[in-house]
Formats: sequence, C-alpha cells, structure tokens
Amino acid sequence: MSDDKVRAEFEEVAKSDKWLNLCRLPHGGYRSFETQQAWWFWQASRASLCVELPTAPATCDMASTLICDTIKDCAAALDKAGVKYK
Repeated sequence: MSDDKVRAEFEEVAKSDKWLNLCRLPHGGYRSFETQQAWWFWQASRASLCVELPTAPATCDMASTLICDTIKDCAAALDKAGVKYK
C-alpha cells in the first residue's frame, strides 16, 4: 500500500480524536508530538499486518482455475484494503 493511502487512513481515523492535531510540518511530520507518535504507531501496526495466501495449485483443471481466480480476487481485495500479503 502506498504511504499516501496509509496516511489518508490514519488521518481519517485521527479526525475523530479531539486530542490529535493534524497540522503538518513542511517535511511531512506532524506539529504535535502526540500526533507524530500516533502516526509512527499506525505505520508500525500496518507494516506488521501480513496475510499469507495459499499457493496456487500446479494442475490445470477447472477446479484449480477457480482456486487460482479466487486467490487472485483475494489478493486484489487485500490490495484495495491496504493489507500486505505473501
């Protein structure tokens, strides 16, 4: 997931917290140390989240094609949600 998407998700959640100041400095950090800490923790939590997808079958029958398509669909959904996978 891109850093911009991670930051957008963080800021969307942070807006509901009256203690976090989302004012940013020119280098991209947050003016408030508490907000900066929350941002570091948010990034670390997202980086540690990783889903392991099953491997695709080696055979080429109709069932394995459906399994491969399902794995691809899952990967696309995880990409959209910003979740890492392997």
